[in-house]
Amino acid sequence: MLKCPNRPRDAQNEGDTGGGYFDQDVSRKKLAHAIILHEYSLSIVDHVGFRNFVASLQPMFKMVSRNTIKNDIIKIFDNLKSQTSMLLEKVTSRIAITTDMWTSNSNKKGFMTITGHFTDDSWRLQSILRFAYVPAPHDKDALCGALVNSGKIDRFEEATRLVHCSCYKKLEYDCPTRWNSTYLMLRTTIKYKEVFNKLSLTDTNYKSYPTEEQWSNAEDVSDKLKLF
Repeated sequence: MLKCPNRPRDAQNEGDTGGGYFDQDVSRKKLAHAIILHEYSLSIVDHVGFRNFVASLQPMFKMVSRNTIKNDIIKIFDNLKSQTSMLLEKVTSRIAITTDMWTSNSNKKGFMTITGHFTDDSWRLQSILRFAYVPAPHDKDALCGALVNSGKIDRFEEATRLVHCSCYKKLEYDCPTRWNSTYLMLRTTIKYKEVFNKLSLTDTNYKSYPTEEQWSNAEDVSDKLKLF
């Protein structure tokens, strides 16, 4: 905790302790929440104009790297997910599930929003929300598949954290209308080799783990497609 000489002593913001003190950790959380809320690119922390703006507001704030802020965002997600799990364990009522389609402003990809509605023991309406990527076309089969596969995505993400995988890219689909989709699919999948191995050991529903020969073939094909 460091004292900021330029802040008034009566400041009562969350980053203060009551006497005009600056808290680096609180400000980092505020930055992470802002990126989540407004869908800013992680690269915003590298923008010279943004860094100068923040420095003018609080010179003592040490700007973090994009990897650090990414980890901060993941911690926020893990914390909220844990809270949500504990909340759901206490639910005694039925849960109504609704879905809708949503398009990301940053990459223009389509996502299905899956919302669970229920009342808690105090008869307060609660809503739990998650997103599932849905590749085009968004027909009934694709939407149904995304809804069914949402649980599989959760298990995959959990395995990713357990093996401390450094890759956070979404798995790509092989799309007939995109000439480079096969390469993108293989390139990303290969980075998750250890995750798939973990799933083969822990998930009884996962029965399609590639052999070492298939992994080797995938790497060879990926290297050749990379040239194009």
